[in-house]
Amino acid sequence: MRGFWATVAREIPAYGAFYTGFEFAKRNFQERFGKELPVWALLSSGSFGGVSYWLACYPLDVVKSRVQLSDKPLRGIFYVRDELVAIAREGGMRALFKGLSPSLLRSIPAAAATFAGFELTREFLREQTGI
Repeated sequence: MRGFWATVAREIPAYGAFYTGFEFAKRNFQERFGKELPVWALLSSGSFGGVSYWLACYPLDVVKSRVQLSDKPLRGIFYVRDELVAIAREGGMRALFKGLSPSLLRSIPAAAATFAGFELTREFLREQTGI
């Protein structure tokens, strides 16, 4: 369970931003194109959600990874804060964002496919079942 609380601390803002980013972009597209969005708009909205996810949590992901890779488990309730401060002291604020670009690039197609797949499947099932 090493890094459990670091993971929880990361996931809360991450998923808040993930769904908020998607819904924000989707609703903006709906204002322009109507309720039935083209697939490219769903893909773009999903991509926006994916990028929002990583921008909201990346420093906490760096902490989580560092905690999980450490030789000894960290104790106490403030270890997430302590590790954030330690990383910033050791490598400056840039160290908290090392590796962000590959994560952002990976999130674009992954989140685009996730949200578009969900939206299109939901619409298909509504049409087929009437629910």
